[in-house]
Amino acid sequence: MAGVTAGANLMLHCGGWDEAGMVCCMAKFVADAEQNPLIAKYAKGIGFENFDEALEAVRRIGPGGHFLGDAFTLEHFEDAFIAPEILDYLSFEQWAANGSKDMAARARKKAEALLKFY
Repeated sequence: MAGVTAGANLMLHCGGWDEAGMVCCMAKFVADAEQNPLIAKYAKGIGFENFDEALEAVRRIGPGGHFLGDAFTLEHFEDAFIAPEILDYLSFEQWAANGSKDMAARARKKAEALLKFY
């Protein structure tokens, strides 16, 4: 994130490196691989290519309405958001009830599955 915010246009080793490259961790690689598309989307900035269409949706729906079922949202939702697999959006209580697996544990599990599949 620091490199993108600073305006870098080329970054090497954006996955799996720890300790200045002294260690390469498969779990960290999996976590980084999931975060890199989020950072890349952030780096693109805000797009205005659908601005007029979005403004029309705001006018059409009006105050108190919701946008989730609107045709504009349904058409653009998949391109507007990225849904990572191993980031956890649960509340603390739900997370604890599901075994309190932290990001490292979830990343290790996914790395093991990917290596087994390979």
